[in-house]
Amino acid sequence: MLTFSHDENANAWARHDVGQATATLAIQATELGLQVRQISGFSPEKVRAAFDMTVGYDPVAVFALGYPGDPATLPDDLHAKEVAPRVRKPLAEFMFEGK
Repeated sequence: MLTFSHDENANAWARHDVGQATATLAIQATELGLQVRQISGFSPEKVRAAFDMTVGYDPVAVFALGYPGDPATLPDDLHAKEVAPRVRKPLAEFMFEGK
């Protein structure tokens, strides 16, 4: 919620809390053999409409949760992406130290 239920003051930590909840959900899902696919670039307005969201809530995270399928059943272009080695950004692109 964007405000605290006990006093209606703004909850400046709401987005952080969503991130923490999503991270722990992903860890637990992995333990249970599930996979989580976090999705960026979604439309908050479409999410509000699709789920008839109440005022006071702000959609900040979207993810798919399920059991992994067989990559061999994917079309060729998606199969190639799925089995390709994962490449991570170098830490220097988003981390810093000092000033």
